Amino acid sequence: MKKIFRITSLALLLVVGVACSRDDVTPEPQGEYPILFRCAEETRAETTVDGMKTDANGFDVYAYFTGNGKEFDFTKSVKWDATQSMWLYDDIEYWIPNCTYYFKAVYPAGVATVDNSDENLALTIDKFDITTQKDVVVAETGALAVDSTLQAPTTGSVVSLQFKHLLANVTIKIKAQVDNVTINRIQIGGAETLYSYNGSQWTGSNKTTITIAPGVTLVKDADYVDVTNGGILVIPASSNKQLTIETNSKTYRLTIPNGTWESGKRYTYTLVIKQDDIIFEDAAPYVEEWDSENATGSVIIK
Repeated sequence: MKKIFRITSLALLLVVGVACSRDDVTPEPQGEYPILFRCAEETRAETTVDGMKTDANGFDVYAYFTGNGKEFDFTKSVKWDATQSMWLYDDIEYWIPNCTYYFKAVYPAGVATVDNSDENLALTIDKFDITTQKDVVVAETGALAVDSTLQAPTTGSVVSLQFKHLLANVTIKIKAQVDNVTINRIQIGGAETLYSYNGSQWTGSNKTTITIAPGVTLVKDADYVDVTNGGILVIPASSNKQLTIETNSKTYRLTIPNGTWESGKRYTYTLVIKQDDIIFEDAAPYVEEWDSENATGSVIIK
């Protein structure tokens, strides 16, 4: 069988990084192929991946692996190398035959704490500030066993990271039945912030107001316009919040229909500005998986 895992890039010229062992003993033999990563575009909008590529801080990858009755781990800061067109990191690690690896990746870098002392790779986030409007995404692989003949997992030397969102996306679309309406500011009041994540749910008690200033002018009787430019990021919670829409002529205050915002989903609310008022076109939002085509997120994902 051909060695389908051979990498011919500059990565092979980098110095082998020795993984951290709790006994300071590395299992033998050392591996032949580098452990590299890619962001799987099939589970995320490509614009999201592009946004990650332009972030100088990259994303964090945590590894736990076992072999020859011993336990090992490493943590890496992975960044996009435009010259090589690859995700790379310092002190390249190599697959070690007969070891089983577990990976967890988190973006943005530094947002979470991951315990890579066992295969659970427990993740926690402490008091996340939603006003930063930073998207938080996590990927994990499960067990990847290194085949002793291939000297890499049967899935290949490059680990495919399928990121999932921990936040929810709230998109506001508006159309106007009157002339000369400019949306100057949108606010979601009573939004959860400084909440902590324990690996399965967000908890906390702090509230804030999320504000964006789209500056979008609507054409009378035209189709709905996304005035949130891809969506407002919110911590998953009840949707029963105050929505304030400030235009060039009037400020409207509404209550978002009661429901629950779930992580990884995009909620699109449609509103109509009439002569004297604004109304929700539908009592319930349109709900879809956030990673459906053209669902791009906010701020860092452009």
